[in-house]
Amino acid sequence: MVVNPSAADVPLPSLAFVRERALEATDVAFVIMDATDPVGPIVWVNDAFEQVTGYSLADVIGRNPRLLAGHGTDPLARGRLRTLVESGQSGTVTLLNYRADGTSFWNQVSVSPMHDDAGRCTHWVGVQVDVTPQVARQEAQLREVEEERRARSGLSVLSELSDLVMDLDSPRALHGITRLLERRVVEVARFFVVEPGEPRPRGGRDDPVARLLDGLSGEPVMLRIDDPTPPRGSASRWVRDKVADDDPAARAFAARGAVVVLPLMGRREPLGVLVVVLREDARTVTVSEDGVLTLLRLTAHRVGVALDVMRLYAREHRLAETLQRAMLPEQAEIPDLDVWTYYAPSATHAQVGGDWFDVLHIDDGLVGLVVGDVVGHDIEAAAVMGQLRSIVRSYAFERGTPGSVLERVDQLVEGMGMTRAASLVLGLLRSDDDGAWGLEYSRAGHLPPVIVRDGQAMTLDGAGGALVGFGRTDRGTAELALERGDVLVLYTDGLIERRHTPLREGLDQLLAVSAEVRTRDAAGIG
Repeated sequence: MVVNPSAADVPLPSLAFVRERALEATDVAFVIMDATDPVGPIVWVNDAFEQVTGYSLADVIGRNPRLLAGHGTDPLARGRLRTLVESGQSGTVTLLNYRADGTSFWNQVSVSPMHDDAGRCTHWVGVQVDVTPQVARQEAQLREVEEERRARSGLSVLSELSDLVMDLDSPRALHGITRLLERRVVEVARFFVVEPGEPRPRGGRDDPVARLLDGLSGEPVMLRIDDPTPPRGSASRWVRDKVADDDPAARAFAARGAVVVLPLMGRREPLGVLVVVLREDARTVTVSEDGVLTLLRLTAHRVGVALDVMRLYAREHRLAETLQRAMLPEQAEIPDLDVWTYYAPSATHAQVGGDWFDVLHIDDGLVGLVVGDVVGHDIEAAAVMGQLRSIVRSYAFERGTPGSVLERVDQLVEGMGMTRAASLVLGLLRSDDDGAWGLEYSRAGHLPPVIVRDGQAMTLDGAGGALVGFGRTDRGTAELALERGDVLVLYTDGLIERRHTPLREGLDQLLAVSAEVRTRDAAGIG
């Protein structure tokens, strides 16, 4: 069996508690729109959305997010957002919006499409962040740069910098920013970041770099890197050692003897420093008055905020992945059956999602197989996945047919009002008194299992139905007599879905590969 994952039984109330706490712990607003309706109506928002906009779910349900726009909203920004939606692409746009009370705020909106199994866009997910303080600070600094540095084309540098900061999750993004600064602004530039878990450099109040890293000062400081007096472990010594270890910039730093240090200020604390050597034409100007430093302050601030946001999302993804992996079952050992399971997190979705599998040893001669997929790649998808896993597992142990089990799952899910769509396939393997095995299965909007027999692979297309919670009619149950040596493959779309490749083509590739398998054990087939 080839699939994706989940472990220990977690009680339903505990999972709901984890989901609610996870959503409450983030200040990121989420909104989901119906892509099948030309109006693009809102179908769900979280509590953070109400905190940011002042609109409750009841206020916005059925309305388009354009209700946040107003007289000051830039038409070009709205056009960029509309272009993303019309082209079906993910992206981020920052624009001026208005709360329910009429006050304005800068809204950083990231949109992503959600697709069904057929590849059709069914919903749009929007992530909204109030970046008003950051925009206000940036605009103030931009005004200073424009006034002081217009003759030196500082604005063009900022434009390039903005593009680079937007791609800060790339490993070479910081290198690109330093190259821009060295090409247009300073002689040498380096970013030194305190990584998560790394001891923060310390020092007394007389250590100017320590004051920067402790958040006590945000002003650039001049540091003599040829000064041997800073003690080991101090912040100034930390910068000096970082500079000395950085070839080939170390010679340029040493030739000047002094550097300018600026803090990379995150949302709550500095995350590191920007160290630069000013060009000769700027050294005669005092630090506090030089327009170059205004540009450097803005650079350090933008990089600090971007790094902090990137770490915030990374922590949320790690939390979701931990939650997901905690619910993966152990490898099953069942007499007369050779079972192999495999879970590979999606590299394109930060290792987070709602895929799961389960192998249920219900009784001697009765084994349940489950593979499912909750829409989304975030904490909520993992939490909903855990709830569904527990529901299906509980009903499957009542020994009903797969169709009747899914009917009960539909009823409970509909009553719970789950906000995420999900698909699954439930199979029951039964053995008779002669030791022969048979398969009963039912599908709720999920891709068909694959059976491999005598070098031929084919899909099991029977007992198909609507997604979980949308079964308005009786669920069917299909049956298949199994023969010794048969291979049954259950999977999620992550196994066969590739960007720019039709799902049907991916399924055909799976059938072709499965038919060529000649090994006699499940692990070898996987």
